[in-house]
Amino acid sequence: MAKIAALILPRGQSDRLEKLARTAGEMLGLGGGEAAVVHHFTGKETVGALIRVGSDPFTRGAAVPGSATIMCGYYSSDPGSLGERGSLAQLSADLDAGGPDALCGGDGVYAYVRWTGQDQLLAGVDKLGLRPLYWTRLPAGGHAIASEIKALVPLLSQSDVNWAAWEEQLILGFNLENHTLIQGIHRFGPGQTMRADGRSAEIRMVEDFIAEMAAIEPTSPELAMEENQQAFLRSMGLARHLAPAAPRLLTLSGGFDSRRILAAMLHEGEALTAYTVPDIKPDGVEFESALVRDLCEHVGIPAYRVCPPSVEMIPDVLRIRDLMVDFESDEHGYATVLAMALRSPDGLNFDGFIGDVVVNGVRLAIEHCAPSGGDLFRDQVLASVSAPWCRFPVTGPPLAERLDHHLRSLPGGPMRQTLYNVISRLRREIILAPITIQGDSFESYFPYTDREVIRSGLRIPARVRAGHEIQWKLAGLLDQQVCSVPSAYDPSVPGNPRFRSENPHWALRNRRSSLTDALRGMKQPSVRPFVPFAQRLRLHALRALLPLLSSNQLVWQVKKLEFLDRFSRFMEQAASPDRYRRAMEPLRGVAGRNPEWITPIAAASASDGCRIGLPNAE
Repeated sequence: MAKIAALILPRGQSDRLEKLARTAGEMLGLGGGEAAVVHHFTGKETVGALIRVGSDPFTRGAAVPGSATIMCGYYSSDPGSLGERGSLAQLSADLDAGGPDALCGGDGVYAYVRWTGQDQLLAGVDKLGLRPLYWTRLPAGGHAIASEIKALVPLLSQSDVNWAAWEEQLILGFNLENHTLIQGIHRFGPGQTMRADGRSAEIRMVEDFIAEMAAIEPTSPELAMEENQQAFLRSMGLARHLAPAAPRLLTLSGGFDSRRILAAMLHEGEALTAYTVPDIKPDGVEFESALVRDLCEHVGIPAYRVCPPSVEMIPDVLRIRDLMVDFESDEHGYATVLAMALRSPDGLNFDGFIGDVVVNGVRLAIEHCAPSGGDLFRDQVLASVSAPWCRFPVTGPPLAERLDHHLRSLPGGPMRQTLYNVISRLRREIILAPITIQGDSFESYFPYTDREVIRSGLRIPARVRAGHEIQWKLAGLLDQQVCSVPSAYDPSVPGNPRFRSENPHWALRNRRSSLTDALRGMKQPSVRPFVPFAQRLRLHALRALLPLLSSNQLVWQVKKLEFLDRFSRFMEQAASPDRYRRAMEPLRGVAGRNPEWITPIAAASASDGCRIGLPNAE
């Protein structure tokens, strides 16, 4: 996966620019990435650098020396020309024609930075902000932009805690605003662009797609479903133009969104290999491996279970995740396992992100589908934060007031819950999940984020979308075979021994490590600004741990104690590339390719010709 960064400084600071660019490039490349390609530029009043690390199947020709535009991800406004030009050339041409506003007519998941030739850097992200960019003001003047936070941390003179972001992260699980856990490092919001020179920066939103979603009105279920099916097939077909030669991978779960992607690929006769990372419950039981096995055997494609052979490796896997990936959440350990196992820079993974929100209504409560459902949902969310479990030294309005303002900015009725789910998932999962899965491993394509897939999905009335029947029906219309095996949501699955997989050593690990991790999180972190915060958490933990010892699942708050400790370590290690290398050294054995983590569970049919080798095969 490609990563990008950029710097712009007042003219006369070329020596400083070279040092900062080298540091940012090294931080982006740590963990197994390629060496950074750096392009330097000199204007009348500023000097700048564009930095790109790694490659992906989308941005062909991205490493041309002297390039004034770099990007990561994929973009399209004219699918017919992609085969000749690729995403980068098309994005550059649209920027030439109309600036950032011209990108509103296109689609994709991308981030870009451009040297304008007018003593300015221009940077931006897609309509959902799915491909993240972060920025900061440099202490001695100028600005820095990067696709990962860790490339910016060593450029700061000091790192301070952003307590408001911590309050939102630990209580809500995501940030309401475009800030990060580190004071002075900001995130580009959905559809935002920045124009920066050596002294100042202007940020504006060129497309408010969330507001557009809020204005969508429901229509006939049959018509909306037909529109959604056609939009989904067009989105899936676009991937063939974007990356025609990339091996197709599918992270297949026991749910519905990835199953519809599978149906579309079978419908178009595409060769693919499926992988599943089982969601092992605290009691050591999982069902996904057997469901994926039966499904892939039935449709005749190869499938693999990805899981470390030893449960003792999990702490190292999580430490690698913290080192190689930006630190915005403690979720998605499964994605790290997948990334550590595969290592296929040319592979293209298909991800079902937000399909269960904009098409499938699994997250939509039926009681919120009434006209008064929006107010009911708001009251329930606010009640969940009415008695915060820990106090924070935050200035300004209290969290409940900030959250209420955010909820009231969304429309009423069922759309309020839908958009809140979209926004919270953008904030909670986008930062970590794609970056972790893809980080130095493989690139992903997100068909459900296509604007027409979202629009048509939200036109399906909420009561029809609630549940899971929509995705199941639409998948079956593409290829009935995929409905031959039940989903993980089927109530008959837990009682069926065919689908039950026992992992007793994982159950033991979960019970022991949850307590161990929580206790470890109570340790005083060595980063000075965190000490008072850790002391407050210790007092809370002593009150909270005893009633939890008999529970199979620790509550949200206590799990966050480990998050505090790990973030403190991240801040120490991100202070310089040398510290990062030293932290990575003991983990090299786990951080490389791990084919022994991959177990075949289904073989391709001998006659269908869709068997392909392991992406990490030598």
